[in-house]
Amino acid sequence: MFKEWDRVVVNYPEFKVVNEKGTVLGVNKYDYSVRLDVYDIEDRHDCGGLCENGYGLWVPKEDVTLITNKPA
Repeated sequence: MFKEWDRVVVNYPEFKVVNEKGTVLGVNKYDYSVRLDVYDIEDRHDCGGLCENGYGLWVPKEDVTLITNKPA
């Protein structure tokens, strides 16, 4: 399980996201709130105010791969 501020790669083709990098901003039972590095106003939102509109996406846990953990 990842934690807030971990850097991840997202592969979520349902939302046209393939091999995009981002930062985990929130965690719930099924999904991660991820602020993606690339802007797309049509398919992305603000993850409930956690990031700028057009960058955020709630991503199922199985579609996220760790790049680096936030230092302790």
